[in-house]
Amino acid sequence: MSITHRTLFFSVATLLSGMVAGLLYFGVENTTTRNTSPEPELSSSLNKSNEKIDSNIMLKQQKLAYQVTIHSNMTNASNEKNSTVIRFNLALKPVKNDSNQPTLLLGRIDQITANSLAETTNKLPKFLTFTVNYQNGHFHNIDLLQLPENHPLTITKTVLTQLSYNQYKPLQLQLADGVYTFQYTRHNLQVQRKTTHIEYNAAQASTYHVLSQSDQWDLHLQESLHPSALKYETFRQINYNDQVINIDQSITIDSIQFPRSFDDSPALYTYDANKHHTLITSAQDKQLKIENNTELMSALTSFTNTPDIYTISAIGQYAAQHAGLTFVEELLLNSSQNDTLKSALIFALEQSGVPEANNILSAIILNEAIDEKNRLRAITSIAKLGDVTSDLALNTLQQMTRIDNQTIADTALLNVGILGDHAKHLTNNVTDFLHEQLQKTDNSNHYITLLAVNNLKTSALNQNILPFINSEHYEERMIAARILTRDKQYQSKLFDHLLTENNPSVAGEIIDVYLSQKSEITLSKVYQSKLIHRMNTTSITPLREKYEVLYNTLNEQ
Repeated sequence: MSITHRTLFFSVATLLSGMVAGLLYFGVENTTTRNTSPEPELSSSLNKSNEKIDSNIMLKQQKLAYQVTIHSNMTNASNEKNSTVIRFNLALKPVKNDSNQPTLLLGRIDQITANSLAETTNKLPKFLTFTVNYQNGHFHNIDLLQLPENHPLTITKTVLTQLSYNQYKPLQLQLADGVYTFQYTRHNLQVQRKTTHIEYNAAQASTYHVLSQSDQWDLHLQESLHPSALKYETFRQINYNDQVINIDQSITIDSIQFPRSFDDSPALYTYDANKHHTLITSAQDKQLKIENNTELMSALTSFTNTPDIYTISAIGQYAAQHAGLTFVEELLLNSSQNDTLKSALIFALEQSGVPEANNILSAIILNEAIDEKNRLRAITSIAKLGDVTSDLALNTLQQMTRIDNQTIADTALLNVGILGDHAKHLTNNVTDFLHEQLQKTDNSNHYITLLAVNNLKTSALNQNILPFINSEHYEERMIAARILTRDKQYQSKLFDHLLTENNPSVAGEIIDVYLSQKSEITLSKVYQSKLIHRMNTTSITPLREKYEVLYNTLNEQ
């Protein structure tokens, strides 16, 4: 059993919606491998049981079938439980392919059962088709043929991604809370994985705080080295709007006999074959109507007891457009009022989707009479309002970066980057502001500015970021490397920097990202000689191990 970094395969935000479709909205958006070309033979020093088998060729004659069970439980402090179980059979049939390219599989799931789905969806289909590429144990390029993205059966993507492995190359997976890079190790017919790099989703991470977590991933293989069985369990205890919520999720997969009948008619695998599988969500039955402030308080109280994304937007709309700033400020300034209620009100404004919320959140941030905790909440919320955000949001955050309260100032600067990413009409202005911050020679807080640039996710400032790769502060070098690895033109500069870098975390930022990309890394023999010298002379063991991973990968290409 492998204990690894903790990953959720269902989004926390959608878990909290209380609907099955949201509960099962896939946490894996995309999967990529660093290299999809044919793999080299393993070193002869490896155990013979781990010698390579061309699983792609074998798959051309082999069909795969699995029984899948998915559990998800969410429990709050009041022991109110939201539980979902989905089961189905999954079959995969290879399409004839004589090339060395990944094998194309036709997929089908059927015998679909689920608890409580009658409340939230129309009748589930009797079967669902899809296509997927397969190479050396890795299922990727999963095409659900235009199945609506909020349909519960999009969980198929998560199932196949968690069932994947690749003992020769790292896999980079976009999961619900960030991008994870996994390194897989096979021992006979069992596979373990460890996380070598994580880039968390800053916007989602600011929504909740993880109190405790655990994760177990155990994959078994057939003699042919195709996946045979998986047991994956993940747990998180989170603080969401000052509520403690426990989330247990699991995927159990077992091999079964391939079905006698498998309809591979072309009509079932057209590009939009699943477009008609529409979803009827409980949101259509939850159009909350609030007509006065008393009903608003009642709705807020209900939300704090049972979080529901579909009602919180209506609460926010009424608070912003009808109750107004006076009501909001009075509630936040009321020392006898429950703090959970205050947190829910600010979150409701964030989820409202109306421009009036922008003005109220700005006023909360500027009001020094309101406690620091709620001003910080308002800062993170105003940054995520999206298209309804105005210049007022940016002006407010800029003003806060200049105040003496360092916690508020740093939080405001971090969220300037998130604001520019969420509100595209403000991206240029945010970029200009962060450029000014980077240019300040007397700025003792360049690290926070670099994090803000990372949150902005732009390449426009890369030339300004480059000097920080030589900063005396390793934290600044690490974030600078993280930003620059997104831009291919900086690859040679970053690899040159590796030869002088003394911090394993900074080196890891560069090496792990490049190893997880699709394209091969091309480094000269001269560079490889320098890398060997550096590897043999450094006294820092974690750093030497990073260099060894890079060097071994170069020799496997």
